[in-house]
Amino acid sequence: MEHYQSKTNTIYHSFQNGNVKTCEEKPEQIYCDPEIVRKNSNNEKHAVQVIMEKYDSLRCLNTQMDNLQISSDSGDSIAKVSFDDSNGPSDDLNGDYDENNSVFENGELTEQDIVQVEVFFRSHKTYVSVCRCLANLYFSTSDGNEKKNEWELARTGIPVILLDKGETRARNKRMLQIVLAEKGSGFVLWKDVIDNLSNYKAEESSTFHTMYLSSDHRKMAGLSFDSAEAAEKFLKEIEQLTSDPLNICLSVPKQKKKGLKPLKKKEKMKQPRKSEISTPCCFEHVTSVALDDKKKLFSMATLVPSGEKVSS
Repeated sequence: MEHYQSKTNTIYHSFQNGNVKTCEEKPEQIYCDPEIVRKNSNNEKHAVQVIMEKYDSLRCLNTQMDNLQISSDSGDSIAKVSFDDSNGPSDDLNGDYDENNSVFENGELTEQDIVQVEVFFRSHKTYVSVCRCLANLYFSTSDGNEKKNEWELARTGIPVILLDKGETRARNKRMLQIVLAEKGSGFVLWKDVIDNLSNYKAEESSTFHTMYLSSDHRKMAGLSFDSAEAAEKFLKEIEQLTSDPLNICLSVPKQKKKGLKPLKKKEKMKQPRKSEISTPCCFEHVTSVALDDKKKLFSMATLVPSGEKVSS
């Protein structure tokens, strides 16, 4: 027998247009016998099905993808992707993704890669120009024969132009350098000075540039760029900088300074107190490396010891 505990029945009377309406509140069920619970226990499958349909977003998304068909003018349609099969195409969507290989389809780098390298080399009185694509570095030994030299692949990185104006204590000599920076860290993989004997130029292919090494002019270095447009801009910038004799270590006649008055001694500036120095502001973390990057970065694999424990 079923037992219920209900609230007191309440009767409401309302008057509308002279008519009396009676409304009786239904009893509210608060407690029930265990027999009722056993009777409704057969609905477990129904409850589980409701929960799965409500919260199983992958299944719902799979159903939507199966029902979605977008046809183009040529009659092509979007391929269906199954989310239920863990060994299906879904592994290709995220498994092969690598943040370190953020390169566009046309071979150009992302703005994040450009800024990372630029910040790495930027300093006071130093001009920095970063190429917008990757390049392969080759080395060869030149000889007097007309036969083509064999090029050996050495590294792959981002070409960078550095012009030190020589107006600082740390860099008091004017110098034009070409650097191959590592993608992902900005570390230097290779660098050389461009002087009057470097003869930096583009070969038959506009994407392959050559130059003689400053340490040994019998040896040559070659850069194979991934983008023709980026290679052309890089070449024009080097040609513009090398057109100035001061940038390629050529001596120019010194101009005599006449009528110069002796300079007065500058007063020493007082160093600021610690209380007057503010905390760092506008800080942005650009580059970070860890032991896990040894598999990705050549510099980490060669510089960091191979032992299990590395002292910090």
